Amino acid sequence: MKKIGALVAAIAASLAVLPAAASAAPPVRSEATVLSHVTIDKSDPSVGYVRARYTCQPGLDAPHLWVSVKQNESATVDLALLDDGSGFRHVSTTWVQSHPVDVQCDGKNHVQVFQVDTTEPDGGGGTVGYGALGRGQGYVQFCLFGGDGDFIFDMQFQSVK
Repeated sequence: MKKIGALVAAIAASLAVLPAAASAAPPVRSEATVLSHVTIDKSDPSVGYVRARYTCQPGLDAPHLWVSVKQNESATVDLALLDDGSGFRHVSTTWVQSHPVDVQCDGKNHVQVFQVDTTEPDGGGGTVGYGALGRGQGYVQFCLFGGDGDFIFDMQFQSVK
């Protein structure tokens, strides 16, 4: 009988903990999603805008974001643009990008529009980007290191308008 009493007490104790555990907030996941087409700036086709949603976590490091759009000459889906370094190797005819610093890694969802252009410094006095965006398709890369060092990204072909 003592064993049954001890078993009942153990079950009751574990059930008492369940409501607290069930009401605890689920862990926040880091995510990155490009939300819509790339918009070409009306006054300068070497400038575009990428709208994305992201969630990243705070940490010891400052967040680091890179946003890029690459296109081939005909602004069509071109699998060669997926290759690492295809912008530097001029596989693309257009490569606009930026490293925005206005990123908030606080565990909350953020929707933001990021400008990409040809003015990214190359470290040697020049710039990295080149070309002008054209209507069609572009390969968008949205790559973010959160403050906790977690790497999240979304890379996809997207309409350019």
